[in-house]
Amino acid sequence: MLTEQLSIFDMPENTPNQQIVISRHTLPIVPDIRTKGQVSRSVAFDVGEKIGGARKDLAKQREEFLARPSIWLLDEIEKTDVTTAAAVIIRNTFFNWFSFEDCRKRCVEPGVAKAMQLFINRIPKESKDTAEDRRKYVNTMKFLSDLLKTVLTRNDYLLFEHRVFTVISAPSKDRCIPIVETIKKESELLLYEESEEQKIKKIMMIQEKTASLFMHDLDMSMALYDYKGPFTNYFSKHQSRVSVLKKAFSVKNWNELIPISEVNKAVAKGGSRKPVWERILPESPNRTGGPFIAIKNPKHYVEYFGFRASEFGHYVNDEIGQAHLMRSAEAYIDLADILEIPIKAVSLKGDLAMAFGSRGRGRALGHYEPSRKVINLTKEKGSLGILAHEWFHGLDHYLFNVSHSFENGKVGFLTEQEFGVMPTEVTDALAKLLRKMKVGNSSALIDVRNSKLTYTVKSSFTNLYDEVNGNLLQFMDKRIESFDSRVERHLAGCVNENYKVQLQKKYAKQRLKEIKTSAEAVAEYHKKRTGQEINLIPYTTERSSYFQYAINMDKGAIGKYWSSNLEMAARAFECYVYEKLKEKLWVSDYLVCGIRDSVFPQGIERERIFMAMSEFIDSIRKFISE
Repeated sequence: MLTEQLSIFDMPENTPNQQIVISRHTLPIVPDIRTKGQVSRSVAFDVGEKIGGARKDLAKQREEFLARPSIWLLDEIEKTDVTTAAAVIIRNTFFNWFSFEDCRKRCVEPGVAKAMQLFINRIPKESKDTAEDRRKYVNTMKFLSDLLKTVLTRNDYLLFEHRVFTVISAPSKDRCIPIVETIKKESELLLYEESEEQKIKKIMMIQEKTASLFMHDLDMSMALYDYKGPFTNYFSKHQSRVSVLKKAFSVKNWNELIPISEVNKAVAKGGSRKPVWERILPESPNRTGGPFIAIKNPKHYVEYFGFRASEFGHYVNDEIGQAHLMRSAEAYIDLADILEIPIKAVSLKGDLAMAFGSRGRGRALGHYEPSRKVINLTKEKGSLGILAHEWFHGLDHYLFNVSHSFENGKVGFLTEQEFGVMPTEVTDALAKLLRKMKVGNSSALIDVRNSKLTYTVKSSFTNLYDEVNGNLLQFMDKRIESFDSRVERHLAGCVNENYKVQLQKKYAKQRLKEIKTSAEAVAEYHKKRTGQEINLIPYTTERSSYFQYAINMDKGAIGKYWSSNLEMAARAFECYVYEKLKEKLWVSDYLVCGIRDSVFPQGIERERIFMAMSEFIDSIRKFISE
């Protein structure tokens, strides 16, 4: 759109008896590019082309870089202010995610967390003061940080070390030239090689040489070997590495890293509010791998997958609706592939319907409605990460109905274990899955803040406290072990099975009481001995870390929501789908993403649950495929 404006620069020179003429020109409207802070202003706001370089621009660039470091953002900052570039290129920018508390929540082994801390402390705090060195520093820090984020177990850490050492040990530039010549020569000879065995050996040798060149290129983009001192000593001096690992792996529990008083402070600060968890999601759903599919419209979508229906909310426009159709279609194609089921099987034999932005519930990204047999994904947020979770709820409900031959009026789920008739293969696989999800070894906390009793302790109590040097976790574990031993001896002499079952129920209740009273008594005695008030007393349980964390999310109410079979199984299925995608080197964010923290299975527990989930899927595949 054009508008007419007066130009005072076209005035002719003022001559006698000559009238001044003001010419008229047509100029384009100047764009208004005001910032959020200028919205209410009538004069002092930005217009025209973005100039950049102002303090507000640098502050924004700095904030963006700290949130998501990248070479591109660094280059933008370098162009405008080198001082700001140097200020943000520091070690803490890339490792501010690391803390013992974060590691504990992600189920990192305590000794491994300590090793990670000691390793990070050996990394140079800042870059050398040149633009090129800052670029290499960013590449190095991102490389190390991304690798460390995947470390959960001792084996993970040792693999991390090996990967870093491989890059550091890459051939120098001078050594690369003969390597290239060798690859060329061997590639030519390969054409004339008749022995199949020799061909394979040559191919493997060529691949190994090529990999070394790749490592050289990777090393050149970073500066790993330039970081003289503690960092390179870790890899070049055997004793340096051994001392770190010896110190780290001697740590056996979290109390050695996180004082209980700090945990108490964190809990007290949060008050009695229900734990809140939000899925960490990318800005937009990514997908790599998987077959291509083009869905034209809802009719095509329903026909292709066999869904019962699809539904859209009034506020979902064509653009958003098409995006949902395409993304969910891609996700379902990927799901069918990794579950090894026909495309139409994702509709659960036509039992399932899909809705987009039409049945939202509060802040939830989406939900499954068993009464309507429909998955609803919200208009905006539902485009990320939860389809696998909600689809498993649909599958769980469908299998419950299968067990009742679809004649049931009651809404239920197979994982709730109140189903009708199912083959032993399925019930055994389900029982194993639930057992792998729940049984394990983890630490729990008893809240003793509301204790109103005063305890008189015996000499055996105080002797045990002294024996463990006031270590509350060890004290509680030995008390529980002693109780369990007494119960085991008593039950061993019980002949009548019915009476034995009654005793087991009785002792189970007494055990809970024993844990509570022991915790209250030792908290009181510990305060008397040390003056330190402890509100949360730790003890070891036979629950998995996955199950215990879910119970903590439910504020100790076992089976309430997070710790229910229904939700735990759905989250476990998400991990199963994620790992199956990972095996194929696929990414399918609309199907599943944001599953790294402890509300999901982690580490060795994740591996065990994966195997059990795989067996469960094998056992039920025929019910949705045939």
